Formats: sequence, structure tokens, C-alpha cells
Amino acid sequence: MGDRNPHSPYPDAIRMTKVKRADYKTYLVLKNEGRILAEERRGKYIYFAVQTRRDVQSNAPSNPVVTINVIERYKAKVAAEEKTP
Repeated sequence: MGDRNPHSPYPDAIRMTKVKRADYKTYLVLKNEGRILAEERRGKYIYFAVQTRRDVQSNAPSNPVVTINVIERYKAKVAAEEKTP
């Protein structure tokens, strides 16, 4: 979903993604690197969010490239033998 404010300098830039699948090993790597902003356990899945930065073209009069923060959302299935850290 993009920023739909017509006065925004980047109205169609995605600021938060749909939930994508990730494997549990990816979750553990991101967790150990301290990159997970938020997480929630739901049954056999862990939902988590990671912030990334992207360059987008601005609609401002001078049309500079701007850097925005994007929240990437994921879900990972926890194997039965795994314990969540």
C-alpha cells in the first residue's frame, strides 16, 4: 500500500508490505542481528517486522531522490522441535 496523501512528495511509495513468508532460519538470523522491530507468536507461526530503507523518486518540483523507511512484514513457521528465543 502506498502513501495516498495527494500532498505527499512520494504518493505511491510502499511504506509497509503485505506479509510475506520466510523460513525460521531467516527469522533467527534477523533476530540475532537485532533487526526485528516487532514480533508476535500465533500458533505455529511467528509474525515479525523489519525496517529497511529505500530510495524513491520524489514528486517535489526539483524531483530529488529521497530515502524512506519501509516496514517489511513476514511470517515464519516454527518447526515442532524448535523453541522461540
